[in-house]
Amino acid sequence: MESLGGMMDPQWTELNQKLDALTAQVAYLSEQARLNALERESREELLETAMPVAKDVMRLASDEMEEVQEYLNPEDLVRILKKIIQHTPQLEMLLDNIDAVTDLLDTVGPVVREGMDKVTEVTGDLETKGYFGLVRGGAHLADQVAGTLTEDDLKRLGGTLVPVLQAVKAAPPAQPPSLLGLLGQMNDPAVRSGLALALRALKALGASTRPA
Repeated sequence: MESLGGMMDPQWTELNQKLDALTAQVAYLSEQARLNALERESREELLETAMPVAKDVMRLASDEMEEVQEYLNPEDLVRILKKIIQHTPQLEMLLDNIDAVTDLLDTVGPVVREGMDKVTEVTGDLETKGYFGLVRGGAHLADQVAGTLTEDDLKRLGGTLVPVLQAVKAAPPAQPPSLLGLLGQMNDPAVRSGLALALRALKALGASTRPA
């Protein structure tokens, strides 16, 4: 009996191993069947959801094609398709360029926004300090001068100021003249003409600043 029991032990061990392997294989097949069932159910749900949308798209495309079918024919569609196929490399290059431009805009965009913010800040500071008001006042003054003086007036004024500036620049340093010296210079007609012009300018300036 002991020898018979010793012969049966390896057989029982081998049988148990086969049963374990069979059990594992059955469990694997069951899991695969379950996964396949879930995948089939997902496909069916996707089809149920997509079919109405596809039908609407086809119906809309059919309606749109009815509006343009008199302007299109199969030959035109085939020719357009051939053109697209022939120019596929150019289309790919165009799309690559669009991607490059998009990347460039993404890179430059923050810099441009920062620059615009800085410009806005600087212009705000200039407005606060009154620079723009000064420019507007200067423009208003220029408009008034332009409306008052003609081109000939400006030429005469330039012909008068240039000799004066040249004389001042060329005059050597000297002591201030005495009162008698000033009275003596009044005999010069040019001095009297210049003094009269200066007095008229001072009179006009005083009249413009007098309170109403």
